[in-house]
Amino acid sequence: MVPRTWTPVQEQIVWEFRLPRALLALLVGAGLSVVGAVLQALVRNPPADPFLLGISSGASFGAVLVLILGASALGGLSLSAAAFAGLIVPHAARLLVGAGHRRVLPVTALLGAVFLQLVDVAARTVNAPRELALSIVTALFGVPFFLWLLRRRSADRAVSVT
Repeated sequence: MVPRTWTPVQEQIVWEFRLPRALLALLVGAGLSVVGAVLQALVRNPPADPFLLGISSGASFGAVLVLILGASALGGLSLSAAAFAGLIVPHAARLLVGAGHRRVLPVTALLGAVFLQLVDVAARTVNAPRELALSIVTALFGVPFFLWLLRRRSADRAVSVT
């Protein structure tokens, strides 16, 4: 039998706050990334993201309902910032495994889950004990990557035209 070393307060923090938040970040990251990849394929528009068809608005409405009903684990997650994962993560997955959807979708889910988890951890620890907004941390990772993608695409087009 393993000796109990956590205080009741530490146990409550882990089981009622940290674990649900971590699991939620994994699920939201995976979900938004897969939705982004599917939307990009469906509309044949690589810059498409979950905002395109109002999916993020519906997700935000659902999140507000959950918050009203009392799920405090959602308090730190900003869906508008997390939706950026639906834009950049599918691109990263395609760079890693090619354009085939059989490979892209599972890799996108995994990368999205890991990405949002890392963003959430960074948001809580970089400026501890104060927490940064997820949008700041997401933008620090996402904007340079997205600009690189745009620059790469324009360079590819210039080469194919000549």
